[in-house]
Amino acid sequence: MNRFRNPSALLAVVIVAAACASTPDEHWTEQLTARGLAPAETVNSIPDFRLDGFNVLDSEHLIVYTGVQRRHLVTFGAPCPGLRFAQRLAYDGTAGSLGRLDTLTVIGQGPAVPCVIESIRVLTPVATKKAA
Repeated sequence: MNRFRNPSALLAVVIVAAACASTPDEHWTEQLTARGLAPAETVNSIPDFRLDGFNVLDSEHLIVYTGVQRRHLVTFGAPCPGLRFAQRLAYDGTAGSLGRLDTLTVIGQGPAVPCVIESIRVLTPVATKKAA
């Protein structure tokens, strides 16, 4: 039979593990900077929308790739359930475009819940500083 010889040590391990689990992720703006991207102008829609890929930044922010060198930051009005673990997305756009108040839905884990788009911003490359 296994018994813990030192309950205080077990409690310390549990507290440290809980603290590590609750450490917040890197802020989405820092993630964009690390990727060499910066948000530019806000657009009402992405015309001729074709979802070529995406990167999840957090539960409310997503980079969508819509062609060669076309990247947009999509922001949802509320946290999107399951987004952090998304492997596939479905979208409901208007007339071949994706715009504000259209929806993206996480496909896969859990129930499919449409997430309403609050804003879309064009992402532009940022020149990185070279070491002297």
